[in-house]
Amino acid sequence: MLREGNRRIKEQFEMLLQGGRIRTPIDEQIVNNQLDHNESAIWSLLLASGYESGFGRYDVVLEPKPPNTDDAFVLEFKVRNRRKEGSLEETVKAALRQIEEKHYAAKLVEHGIPREQIRCYEFAFEGKTVLIG
Repeated sequence: MLREGNRRIKEQFEMLLQGGRIRTPIDEQIVNNQLDHNESAIWSLLLASGYESGFGRYDVVLEPKPPNTDDAFVLEFKVRNRRKEGSLEETVKAALRQIEEKHYAAKLVEHGIPREQIRCYEFAFEGKTVLIG
C-alpha cells in the first residue's frame, strides 16, 4: 500500500519521518477496495488500530525483525479533550508526554533496537480531523 501508493502519501510519510506533521481527514468507514486510490481510506486504515484504545499502554508498536534492520515505530492516538486541550497541537504534545512518561520505547531498546532507530508519532483526533506529530 505504501510502496505502491500515490506520490502524495509517500511525500507525507517522508515528512513524518523527518519530524514533520500532517493534518488529514479520516473516514470511519474503511473500504478495502478504496485503499489503492483513496488517500483518506489509507490514512484511516493506518490509524484505525489504535483509535479507540486507551488502556494506559502504547496503541501501536511496529518492531523490525530482526532488530537493526529498519526503524521501529511507536504510535500514540489521542482524541482531543476540549476541556484540557485548546488545540490539536496541545493534544499531540499530550500524546508525546505520555510516550515519554510511560517509557514506551524501553521495550524496543530491550529488544536490541537503538534509540536513534525508534520513531515516535502522536496522532491527535477531533471529529474527522487528525494532526500527526
